[in-house]
Amino acid sequence: MSQDHAENAAQSVIERLDRLDALVGQRLVQLVVERTNRLEERVHELSGHLRIQNRRHLSVKEFAQLAGLSAWYVRNLCLSGRLVASKRANDRKWVLTAQELDRYRRDGLLPAKG
Repeated sequence: MSQDHAENAAQSVIERLDRLDALVGQRLVQLVVERTNRLEERVHELSGHLRIQNRRHLSVKEFAQLAGLSAWYVRNLCLSGRLVASKRANDRKWVLTAQELDRYRRDGLLPAKG
């Protein structure tokens, strides 16, 4: 192998390594941006949950979001007495307290009646 051929091969390897390094750097930046975006979304979601949770009464939808349940399931749990809830006088919708959310998270559902 001639010296020129060896130098050309070495230069080709260096160029490939430089391209690979650039691709890895770009992917790393992309991963950091994606992770940062996910973290920002989670912070926004948690701040909304804190605003809701700091209220005295929660709607079924709010309780469901904070508890990780569906609103339909929470309504059924209210109806069956497995969650402590009351109905608002003006529109007869279920409301739950922040204390009930804490109790649910700590102790789970109340026993089934009957």
